[in-house]
Amino acid sequence: MDKRIDWIDSARGIAVLLVIWGHIDGGSIFTRAFYCFHVPLLFWISGFLFNAEPHKFDLFLIKKIKTIALPCMLYSTIVIILGIFIFRDVRYVQLIPQIIMQIKSWPLWYMACLFLLNIIGYFVLKRIHKKSMQILIVLLLAGCGLLYNTFVRVGLPWNMDIAPMAFPFFYFGFLEKDNMKSNKGILIKINQSAHNSTWIGFILLLVSIGMGFLNKELSNAFYTFDMYSGHYNIAPISYLSAFIGIYAVCLMCSRFKSKILTHVGKRSIVYFAFHFNIFIPMIKFLIGNVALPNGIQPFLYFAFTCLMSEMTYYLISKFKYRQYLAVK
Repeated sequence: MDKRIDWIDSARGIAVLLVIWGHIDGGSIFTRAFYCFHVPLLFWISGFLFNAEPHKFDLFLIKKIKTIALPCMLYSTIVIILGIFIFRDVRYVQLIPQIIMQIKSWPLWYMACLFLLNIIGYFVLKRIHKKSMQILIVLLLAGCGLLYNTFVRVGLPWNMDIAPMAFPFFYFGFLEKDNMKSNKGILIKINQSAHNSTWIGFILLLVSIGMGFLNKELSNAFYTFDMYSGHYNIAPISYLSAFIGIYAVCLMCSRFKSKILTHVGKRSIVYFAFHFNIFIPMIKFLIGNVALPNGIQPFLYFAFTCLMSEMTYYLISKFKYRQYLAVK
């Protein structure tokens, strides 16, 4: 899909903004509420937009290296260089091997994992035509991933430990798009049958969050669902809660148009790449010791992070070789 879809960009914008907020105010009950669906939503969107072209695998692989793997490594390199020169912090030097290894060192773990998901998606969606067999493979991958994350839980290069657990979201995102072609998608059915699907989306969101908190309490966990750290709590509840949250957000975005969220979604790569290791530490350095009224600091950090992301995107968009950073 070359043509952008506004509601998809809006949903991506919501997910990325929630990721940023989670890194600013990680301990609040609001943050823990949306952990059950915000990262799964990003993987679902990537599956929705997946296109197994070109047909030959070698050409497909080259395309994904150019559009996902290379930008991931370039952003990693830029983050390390900026961190060394701005903060004079030796920890950024220690991250240099992660340019190649990509083992959950920063928010860019999502891009590294996405690269693997596209490779898996090519073979599952392009080479296997029976949906029953595809679903069986999805379940087997998720099962193996769950066993690994339960009993081993050691980070693997390019987040191979997360990819099997993320693939169900990727797969059903693709399936939703495929079903939409024949007006059979879940989103289409709800929008056609419901008088006000926005309210249905809101109710589903509350159900997703409620299930997430129930799962958290039953598992005695801090977060409702944390793919980065490999905490899946009671996996069936986690996945059901995540899917309900995903469709809740997508329903609301398909009905409620937001130019701001669409705008952020189109620039999400820059928001994602720099906020955690560069922008938030910079803001803490500049205003971290300033006395602020209770509750104001997270919102101020959030606003400045978004502003700096916009400024950075603008600068990159003027760069001659911006396509290598996945910026058009």
